[in-house]
Amino acid sequence: MDSSASRRALSERGWLSVSPADFREAVLDDCRWRSLSAGESLYVAGDPPGGIFGIASGALLMSHHQASPGALPNRLAGAGEWSGFGPLMSQEPRRGSVEAAVKSTVAIAPLSAITALLDRHPLWWRHFGHGLLREFDSVASMAVDLQLQSSAQRCAAILLHSAGCRHAPSSPSTDPVVWTSHQNIAALANMSRSTLAKTLARLAERDLLKLEYRSIRLLDVARLMELANRPRRIEA
Repeated sequence: MDSSASRRALSERGWLSVSPADFREAVLDDCRWRSLSAGESLYVAGDPPGGIFGIASGALLMSHHQASPGALPNRLAGAGEWSGFGPLMSQEPRRGSVEAAVKSTVAIAPLSAITALLDRHPLWWRHFGHGLLREFDSVASMAVDLQLQSSAQRCAAILLHSAGCRHAPSSPSTDPVVWTSHQNIAALANMSRSTLAKTLARLAERDLLKLEYRSIRLLDVARLMELANRPRRIEA
């Protein structure tokens, strides 16, 4: 993906797509672009505070610093998503580690560039605050979905989160894809690999998704959302 296509991808999806045009263009003008190979690290927990990053293509796996050594990632972020707002606001070290799930293109807005931007436009802090709120809402929503008792509901919800369309429909021209292994999806959905395999097979039989090599293509986002949003059972 060339820089113009990457820029367009982040302009049309996610946080920047709903930001004012002058702010959006200023942030993208200050970004540097980095291509990551599968498994390549963007940063690790404890690294110095830095700027924010947006995913133009591919997907990134994220792990919190409180996770046990060797634990699987607890979040998968796809194209259009931005992260890194916490260290930007607090000036504290990175609180998690990030690596590419597949070959990915990332836009990085350095801390120095954001500082200079805010020196010129102090009120633009509110837009970065909005980015932090969106990221918090995404993490909080995933935590709520992990409480779903039905494995099918929980699986559908986590797949939608991982494809970036849990609460909003995807583009009608493309089928969203979850770019990671079944092992990682099982960890994200808090279920065993055997339970995940059975659940995915049932969803595939219903033509809701298609299983591919190290990825899952979501064929019917609307029906997956309907499944994930079914009224929850309250057991005595």
